[in-house]
Amino acid sequence: MEEKKYNILVIEDNSDVRGLLATKIKLEGWNCTEAYDGQDGIEKLKENRPDLILLDIMMPRIDGYDVCFMIKNNKNYADIPIIILSAKNNPHEQIKGKMSGANEYIGKPFDIEEVINTIKKYLP
Repeated sequence: MEEKKYNILVIEDNSDVRGLLATKIKLEGWNCTEAYDGQDGIEKLKENRPDLILLDIMMPRIDGYDVCFMIKNNKNYADIPIIILSAKNNPHEQIKGKMSGANEYIGKPFDIEEVINTIKKYLP
């Protein structure tokens, strides 16, 4: 039986960070869909339902908290794990992230191996 190839959606406005994450995700053998901001992320989510989402907070058009809240309050997508990756890394912001529905909150700059290990917690 063929192993399922997971699809991870990376919603990140910084092209360098997005590229780093996408490269590492592909090296792990997973598929990666990239979105450059919150609005683009919502559109990509509808086109190709991901198994997990990596989400930045500070982005144009729709910020990460609103994206997270919209996804977690839509019955079709509420079960998708969301890992926030943000430079806004203080207890208040982490609480705000959890309140918006995020499963995890990792501060930037992040350790890429920590991100991969966190993803593996959610993908069997």
